[in-house]
Amino acid sequence: MIEDFFTQLTWLQAIGTTFGVVQVLLARKNNIDNYLFGIVAILISLWVLYQSKLYADIILTMLTGGIVHTIIGVEMAPLKELIHPLLYK
Repeated sequence: MIEDFFTQLTWLQAIGTTFGVVQVLLARKNNIDNYLFGIVAILISLWVLYQSKLYADIILTMLTGGIVHTIIGVEMAPLKELIHPLLYK
C-alpha cells in the first residue's frame, strides 16, 4: 500500500515537473499558453505537497507568488516586505 503511494507521487512529480519545464520554454517564446502549463504545474505540485502532508510548504508556495503570480500574471511583493509591517507595528 505505501509503495503505491510513493509510486503515484513519483509519477505526479514527474508530470508536474514536465509541465513546469514546458511552461518556462513557452514563456521564453512569449507564448500565451505558458499560463495554462504554469497553472497545471503549480496545482500538481500543491497536490503532491498536500498528499505528503507538507502544509507549511504549501503556504510558502502561495506566499512567494506561486499560484497567484501564474494566474494573475503580476509579481508579488517579496516575503520580507509582506512580513516586515506585521513585525514592526
